[in-house]
Amino acid sequence: MHPIDWIIVASLALILGAIAIYTNRYMKGIADFLAANRLAGRYMLTLADGMAGLGAIGIIATFQQFYQGGLGAAWWGQIMAPVLLLLPLTGFIIYRFRSSRVMTIAEFYEKRYSRRFRIFAGMLAFFAGVINYGVFPQVTARFLIYFCEIPQYSIELGTFTVDLTLGFMMALLLMIALALTIRGGQIAIMITDFLQAQFLNIVFLLILGVLLWHFTLSDVIETLKTAPSGQSMLDPFDQGDIPDFNMFFFFIMAFNAVYTYMAWQGNQGYNCAARNPHEAKMARILAAWRFGATWTV
Repeated sequence: MHPIDWIIVASLALILGAIAIYTNRYMKGIADFLAANRLAGRYMLTLADGMAGLGAIGIIATFQQFYQGGLGAAWWGQIMAPVLLLLPLTGFIIYRFRSSRVMTIAEFYEKRYSRRFRIFAGMLAFFAGVINYGVFPQVTARFLIYFCEIPQYSIELGTFTVDLTLGFMMALLLMIALALTIRGGQIAIMITDFLQAQFLNIVFLLILGVLLWHFTLSDVIETLKTAPSGQSMLDPFDQGDIPDFNMFFFFIMAFNAVYTYMAWQGNQGYNCAARNPHEAKMARILAAWRFGATWTV
C-alpha cells in the first residue's frame, strides 16, 4: 500500500462518514430509522440492497469457487439464473410483506404467529448473530490485513495466542458499521450503500478490462484445459472428483435460494423501505439483472 492507496481508502471512508452525519437530519422517528420512512424507489433499492449483500467474504468465497471448479462450476451455477428471475416476477413474499407495513421481520412474526414466537425467533437470531460476527468480520479483517500488508502483532496468554491486529481490525470494522447505523439509521445505510454500489460497478468494469488486457481468453482456456480428468475446469459433466463445488453444491444453493428467500436479517430494512409494494417488486426484478453484472467480474 502506497500513500496514494491509503488516500483513496481514507477519502471513501470520510465521504461515507460525512453522508451519515448529513442524513441524520432526516431521521425523526422509528419509521425513518428502521425503514427509511418507506420512501425508497426501485432504482435506489436495486443498487443499495445489492450492495448490502455484497461483502469481502462473498467475493472471496466466489473466487474460491472458481479457483476449484473453474468455468465448469459456473455452468452449474447458472441454474440459479431462472430461479432468481422468476421469483421476483411473481412478487414472491416481497409484495405481501411490504403490503403488511411491518418494519422488521420480528414484527411480521408477531402479527403472523404470536408474541412468544417473536421472542423465540429473536433469541435464535441473536445467538446466530453472535456466531456470525465471529466469522464474517474475521474473514474480512484477515483479507484487509494480508491485502494491505498491515503489520501483525500477537501476545501469548498461557496456551493461547491472541492476534492483536486481527482483533483490532474486527473491532474497527464493526464500530464503523455501528456508527453509520446509529447515526443515520436505514436512511444513511441505504444512501451510503447506493453510492458504494455506483463506485463498485465502475471499479468492477475497470478490473474486468485490465484482466482481459493482461490475460487473453485463449490463455485462460489453455490453462484451464490442464486440469486432470474428473476435475475439469471447463466440462461441467467431468467434475465428479471436485470435493466442494460440484453439482450437488449448486442444487443445494438453488433450494436454499427459494427456502430462505427474504429471510436474511441483513437486508430487512430494504424489504420495508420501498415506496409501495409495486416498487418493492420492481426493485427485486431489476436486482436479478444487476446481480448478473456483478457476477461477471
